[in-house]
Amino acid sequence: MRFQRLPREAAAVCILRKQGLSIGSIAKFLGRSKSFVDRILIRNIGCGIRYFDLRTLKNRKRILNARITWKKLQELRLQWEAWMLGEGERPP
Repeated sequence: MRFQRLPREAAAVCILRKQGLSIGSIAKFLGRSKSFVDRILIRNIGCGIRYFDLRTLKNRKRILNARITWKKLQELRLQWEAWMLGEGERPP
C-alpha cells in the first residue's frame, strides 16, 4: 500500500538530515522506509547532505548523541507533523 507524500515531507527530511539525524531515525520518525528517505535525499540535490562519516566518533558518544537527538525529536513530533501538513511558515 502506498501513502501519498505530504506537501513538505521532502523539506522535512532534508532539514532533519542537516540537523544530524541518521536516515534510519528519520525513517522511523516519519513512519516511512529507509529507501524512501534515501530516495528523497538522492533526488533533492539542493539538500546537500546525504551521508555523514560517523566512524570518526567514538561508539559511546555516537550512541549518546543518537539518544539525545531522538528525545528532542519526539518532543517536537506534533509540531513537525503540523508543519509537514502545511500549517505554519517555519519548521520547528
